Amino acid sequence: MLFVFSLTATHLFASYKLDLTLKPDPPETGINRLEMKISDEANQPLDGADVSFIISMPAMGTMPYMEEIGSVTQKEPGLYIGSFDLAMGGSWSLAIRIKKNDSEEKFGFNLTTGIPGLTRTSEINHKSAQGGTTQLLPIGPERLQKIGVRFVEIKSRQLQKTVRAVGLVEPDNTKKSELALRFPGYVEKQFRGRVGDYVKAGTPLLSVYSPELVSAQEEFLLARGRVESESLQHSTAERLKNLGLSENDIAHVKNTGKPLRNIVITAPQSGTVLEINVREGSTFRLGQVLYSIGDLSKNFVIARIFQRDLNDLMVGQAADIIIPEADEPSYPGKIDLIFPNIGEGEGTTNVRIESNTPNSFLKPGIYVDLRFFVDLGSHLSVSPNAILYSGLNKYVFVDQGEGILEPRAIKTGKSTDEWIEVRSGLNEGERVAASGTFLISSEAQLSAALPKWEKEKGAKAGQPPQVPEEQPMKGHQH
Repeated sequence: MLFVFSLTATHLFASYKLDLTLKPDPPETGINRLEMKISDEANQPLDGADVSFIISMPAMGTMPYMEEIGSVTQKEPGLYIGSFDLAMGGSWSLAIRIKKNDSEEKFGFNLTTGIPGLTRTSEINHKSAQGGTTQLLPIGPERLQKIGVRFVEIKSRQLQKTVRAVGLVEPDNTKKSELALRFPGYVEKQFRGRVGDYVKAGTPLLSVYSPELVSAQEEFLLARGRVESESLQHSTAERLKNLGLSENDIAHVKNTGKPLRNIVITAPQSGTVLEINVREGSTFRLGQVLYSIGDLSKNFVIARIFQRDLNDLMVGQAADIIIPEADEPSYPGKIDLIFPNIGEGEGTTNVRIESNTPNSFLKPGIYVDLRFFVDLGSHLSVSPNAILYSGLNKYVFVDQGEGILEPRAIKTGKSTDEWIEVRSGLNEGERVAASGTFLISSEAQLSAALPKWEKEKGAKAGQPPQVPEEQPMKGHQH
């Protein structure tokens, strides 16, 4: 039943009289103003009342139910000013609540952008969990069953989040050696010439010839022939050590009295040959890296973690390393380091995972999948399928029994694959629709559109409009 009012309309109720004025009128998208002059039964201005209102729009197609709680301020006795923001054009429901002492009344109106005035409606309103009023959706039990609506209870659950990432295997560089010589020369003979070979510490890798090293040995022998110059003998021996000649080689030169032409270079540590930069007959420079040898028994996995997941990870946390080609489903690892910087413009940071598991598949350069299981604790939670998103707002349909649903705004927090933490808007024990929410919003829109469509169709066919039970009330008092 609808009652149409003009620019400023007086509304008579059991306990109050309302003079409502919209500014601008007709209302438009954006900020609007609502002036409410409220009088009591004795026609005296109502002072000190708790006045609030909710402006809402039912769901339409893929757009969910929208709602905003308007701010109200008392300017003088009986005069209350409110403002509200219409996010889009169309028809909106306005629910006003007036409360003073033990008396409370709620009133429903409709307004439409581009059309002057307010329209009083007799639709059912309901007190929401936030203390305001909101419109209920009387879908009906049979209809809810037909569209396959399933409800889930709001309760505290132990939430566990799985953080997934892709990682790149890197060797432990603290167990890597680079072989470089302190003199230039030539490679005479190469004993180990393949990348991937495993060598033990002291294994001969190559023999080299260096004119500079031969000259230093000859100076050492000449100094030894001068008995009166111990300091010169000592300095030439030290020079051979500084050039990298071993104690055994120096002893050999001393005993034979002849310089070593070819010097055998051995592996500095046990491990796998990772890099070879010379071949037989080639020259090398002073300080040039000839061989790289690394211990691959311990590897690291460098993973890129999104910024939103960083607070859920910590050093020492366990990780599953998944190698698709391996026989085992996963291998254990743990977080060794969380890098302090976040990549500019990327929103990710590197996390280093240590793995001590011997594995022929876990070689430097391969990509692996990673899983981190994070315990988020016990929280009030709801299924992600129950939430409808509208811009920055989130809504659910709360079961009120007998096929009646209440659209309600909620605030959420941490999320898992199955549940989302509810921080406000729902209470433990309530039930919300966890499936068919799109069809519920379609049902609500259809219910709101059919009466208007029938009325417009009758008017187009030349039928006289139906006379409402109460006549339109103009901008004057009765």
